[in-house]
Amino acid sequence: TALFNAAIPAWITANPYSGDGHAALGRLCVDQIQRLPDAASRNLFIERLALLSGARQELIASFQSKGLHKEAKALEQAVAQLARQQYPQQVSFSPTMRCQLHCPYCIAGANSPVAAEPEAEPAQLEALLAWMQQHELTRLGLTGGEPSRYSRFPALLARLRSAGLEYYMASNGLMDEAAQAAILANPPLCLTLHLTPEVLHSSQLEQFIETARRLRQAGIYAILRCNFASPAVDTLAYLQVAQSCAIQELRIAIPMPNSQRGNSYVDLAGLAAFAPLLHTLVQKAEQQAMQIQLSKPYPICFMPQEVARHFLKNGSIACVCPSYLLGFSNNIVVYPDLRFSACLGLNERSSMPITACAGPEQAALVFAGTIEKRMHSPIMAECCSCPLGRYGQCIGACLSYRPKMDPVPFPAFSGSGSA
Repeated sequence: TALFNAAIPAWITANPYSGDGHAALGRLCVDQIQRLPDAASRNLFIERLALLSGARQELIASFQSKGLHKEAKALEQAVAQLARQQYPQQVSFSPTMRCQLHCPYCIAGANSPVAAEPEAEPAQLEALLAWMQQHELTRLGLTGGEPSRYSRFPALLARLRSAGLEYYMASNGLMDEAAQAAILANPPLCLTLHLTPEVLHSSQLEQFIETARRLRQAGIYAILRCNFASPAVDTLAYLQVAQSCAIQELRIAIPMPNSQRGNSYVDLAGLAAFAPLLHTLVQKAEQQAMQIQLSKPYPICFMPQEVARHFLKNGSIACVCPSYLLGFSNNIVVYPDLRFSACLGLNERSSMPITACAGPEQAALVFAGTIEKRMHSPIMAECCSCPLGRYGQCIGACLSYRPKMDPVPFPAFSGSGSA
């Protein structure tokens, strides 16, 4: 299958330090840190370097080779602290696949063939919690489907609290009063409210905003997830909703079908058309002091340099796929029947329940071969000549953006990591 062709921008190819990958980056960082005038500026520089997931170990080695042992130790400590924040061991659980919306890009929803899938039984929930406790996993993500549509939702949250588990939740924001009360009684670490095009352009938006306001006023930490389903979307409308809900952080996703669906919703050529949306949103959000993060890896070569700098600076590009960075073991997706997948972008389920695995690492190995081949394959022909791609410093794009075809390996791929 022919790869999509796109020109790699000059701000990447013309970088004088891109010729030999990590070694050049190491020289640049050694040179820069030695020029910084004081400890405060050096510490800030090290904090920023910790975000460069694909080059951390090489940078530490570069500092050590030049006798900068204090700086190397500081970078090791910054990386460890960031890992605890960004990549906690957790399980993503869908107690139900039911949802009242019809998003064409979603694996669930009212239009999906899996919408009628039975929800998790109490015994299955208990088995999952016992497995998590056995393997010292203390954080559960609730997703779906719409988690609040689970018939035992209030009891589920109460059970998580009694088990001593932290949880976070992704929701379409259309939960009923009982579900809201359950959340207020058992607050999540974070509530990500997905503002879908279907809700944004309907009378349901009023309910969405009212629910978000109530939860925010009660002290619930909430984030607005903006799903851009078309390059023609009005990005400013999302900012206005965030302001109406008193939400200060937006996470952006360009939703596309997972690998199993063959990218029939938006192909790689169409993916580049979303770059101006990111540009507009970043500019407006910075003016209004709002945080903008990427939720899915988007090709950095499609972005203007200033947009790429924004996402590199806030860590979006480095940490946006923590599953990839940890071998797809730290956020196993568990479905109502307890079968699992390493990633929603793959949309492949195991033949056995998660409880049959000796920990998340073993569970991830079920899909390791398929994922590694795809993530280490170029998504465009030009990736083969790009310095970031050649040296393994770029994961290219989300697994869900990759067409369902036999992966084409890099001609001389070495190393792994992300931009």
